[in-house]
Amino acid sequence: MMGLAMRSVDVPVVKGTSGILTLTEKLAYIAEESACIRCGKCVESCPMHLEPTLLDHAVRRRDYASFEAHMGMNCIECGCCAYSCPASRHLTQSFKNGKAAVTAERRKAAAQAKAKQEAK
Repeated sequence: MMGLAMRSVDVPVVKGTSGILTLTEKLAYIAEESACIRCGKCVESCPMHLEPTLLDHAVRRRDYASFEAHMGMNCIECGCCAYSCPASRHLTQSFKNGKAAVTAERRKAAAQAKAKQEAK
């Protein structure tokens, strides 16, 4: 199950909305994160055969080069790793943050290259 959590019911239902799921407060509870115990369950559950533990550690260190080197941009953000994690790590959100940072760095580098090219 994939999708976005909405904090309010004041969000419109549009053509692309495929479903709405409402949860009780008990079911919507998000557990506190604990330290990664390196059990490997996230690695086993990843349909893209990535190593979520390495990707998460890279994002938390803000080492986006390592995130890219370990193929973090190939993450499909399915949430299988976060669901299977006994430490309740927020892996999917971590990967979204990492992908956004890498994309921002790429745009910045492209803009700098373009400006340098125009200066010539």
